[in-house]
Amino acid sequence: MPVHEETIALGPLTELLSSGTPTVSVPGPEYSLYVGFQRIVRLGGRSVVTARLEPAGPYTEETLPPDTNLVAVAHIQTSDVMLDPNGEIFDPLPSAGRASYSWQASPLHAGALEATLFLRLELVSKAGDQVTTKTVLARPLPMRALSPLGLTQTTATALGMAAVLTGGVLLLGTLLGRLPRREEAR
Repeated sequence: MPVHEETIALGPLTELLSSGTPTVSVPGPEYSLYVGFQRIVRLGGRSVVTARLEPAGPYTEETLPPDTNLVAVAHIQTSDVMLDPNGEIFDPLPSAGRASYSWQASPLHAGALEATLFLRLELVSKAGDQVTTKTVLARPLPMRALSPLGLTQTTATALGMAAVLTGGVLLLGTLLGRLPRREEAR
């Protein structure tokens, strides 16, 4: 099934981290989040949800206040999909300024699935005593799970294979029944 891909412009690092008072001295590059997921998944199957945070321009550590590290945290909140990994994924933004996330998603029921992707930035002092946190994105991931005849993918596949085997046995029996019988020599 096709993967839905989308790019979300988040803005410059100054705006992403500010909460009224500027904490970042240099504006820094614009950031974008690339999200990919399947809108239609099969019940009992697995799909991949990916997110990648990237700067649109050059990223340098001078963008951050001295003695701090920047961490991007992502998680998907849902009760309709089983995720692996479940919970928050922390990814320190290295000198390239990129972070990537990937989840394996398995729907728990057929029909509409509600899931929301959250992205949070944390400015952490290198001493670890101060953390400035800001949620920069809460984005719904509209998905739908399909189920042939209300069955999981594994059950539907097993029933399909059983039907093929049964059809093969019946066909073989019909063909063998039409062969002329040899008379036995006395």
